[in-house]
Formats: sequence, C-alpha cells, structure tokens
Amino acid sequence: MPLPRLLLLLLIVICAAGFTVWVGAGLANNSPLGPIGVGVVLIVLVAGTLAWRIISNRR
Repeated sequence: MPLPRLLLLLLIVICAAGFTVWVGAGLANNSPLGPIGVGVVLIVLVAGTLAWRIISNRR
C-alpha cells in the first residue's frame, strides 16, 4: 500500500474515532441519568446484544 494512502486511511480512522468520542460525550453530558446511569445503560446494552447473538445462533 502506498504511503499517502496509508496516511489518509489513518487520518480518516483517527477523525472518526474522535468524532465518536465527541458525540458520546455530548450525549452523556446531556443525559439525565448521570455518568453512573450511562455506564449501567451501556453495560445492559452490551449484555443484551451478546444475549441476542447467542439466542439467534441457536435457532
């Protein structure tokens, strides 16, 4: 892979990660749940996603 293409790819990935963190921080800051509530919601979402994947693979 040519160096300019690699650098462009790295720049795009870093910008996308920064944008994701920025949006997540904004949503967490405006949430009435507070930091602990947001953490609990994220854990429940991850556990639910994993449970759904396990259940859907057994059908």
